[in-house]
Amino acid sequence: MSLNEEQNLAVQRALEGHNILIHGPAGTGKSYVIKQIIDTIKKTPKILSVTATTGTACVAYPDDMTIHKWSGYGDGRNNKKEIAELVQHNRHYMECKQRIIETDILIIDECSMMSRKLFECLDYL
Repeated sequence: MSLNEEQNLAVQRALEGHNILIHGPAGTGKSYVIKQIIDTIKKTPKILSVTATTGTACVAYPDDMTIHKWSGYGDGRNNKKEIAELVQHNRHYMECKQRIIETDILIIDECSMMSRKLFECLDYL
């Protein structure tokens, strides 16, 4: 299966560092495009992190984790300033800090499931 023009554009934009949203009904190739983005990025020196909003969605991609764990957001009990403080200064969050600093491209599968609070927290971090 090859990518169509729009799908190729999505891959190119991702490589250029643009924020992109891949959406559509079931069976339209969203997961296929994401896998193509992942495969393409792995051939570059860019650091890629693949996350998902649920553990179930994580199963589709080896070595990924929920965005909650990746970012230090956890169960959402802390506000964005508290999370930023934890990630910056708490030794238990050192891996989160390292991931955030090193990641060039972040993929969040099923991002439509994310809350506004989580989006704002990620933007703040």
